[in-house]
Amino acid sequence: MQLVVNKLIVNYQTVGNGRVIILIHGWGDDLKNFRSMQASLAKSFKVIALDLPGFGGSSAPYTGWSLEDFASFINDFVDKLGLSVYGYVGHSNGGAILIKGLANNLIEANKLVLISAAGLRNTDRLKKRIILVGAKIGKLPLRLLPTAYQKRLQKRLYQAIKSDADVSPQMIQTFKKIVKQDVSEDAMKLSVKTLLIYGKNDRVTPPEYGQIYHNLIRGSRLEIVSEAGHFVHLEEIDRVLNLVKDFLK
Repeated sequence: MQLVVNKLIVNYQTVGNGRVIILIHGWGDDLKNFRSMQASLAKSFKVIALDLPGFGGSSAPYTGWSLEDFASFINDFVDKLGLSVYGYVGHSNGGAILIKGLANNLIEANKLVLISAAGLRNTDRLKKRIILVGAKIGKLPLRLLPTAYQKRLQKRLYQAIKSDADVSPQMIQTFKKIVKQDVSEDAMKLSVKTLLIYGKNDRVTPPEYGQIYHNLIRGSRLEIVSEAGHFVHLEEIDRVLNLVKDFLK
């Protein structure tokens, strides 16, 4: 299905009936990332998966976008369909978008599921924030980040686009913007019920990210899934689905 939102064509899929759950994919991905989860959750909910602007079958934005821009777009998409959202599920960069959006009232929901959520960039500031909320820094490895993570993500980006001249400059500018945005302070403002799921073997957004978010988000629940990496919801689909369904009930 397609819909025009703010002059951009949006590709999306809707299945099931009931309270609305919206699935938000990560960077360089599309709605197919959630195919199995969407089908399973559709037994109890109305589940919508969409291609974010610039990915899959959706038009690219006209300028370089920030996390706030993506969150505002999701809100406009929801309004265009006349929906009241019960829960959001976000993977990787999709999780960072949802944290930014929910913390700043750009979008609304009752529940939030973050799968391998990205969005942690500045370790020095982050350590100070964790101390403020009582986290035990000594248990967290010092390899947390930003530079190595950004380089890996940048490598994946350019591998995906193969340095083609056809790739929109807006998406390159978008990438440069979002990898500089740290959402740790936003996470501290979240009041929505939150489930965090990370793969134990994830090297893109390591499980330490989950522990940090768990300490920053009040009342959050953290689950580390063994034998899984960054795409934990595909590698351990049954385990993740059970966690998500139990949380959304």
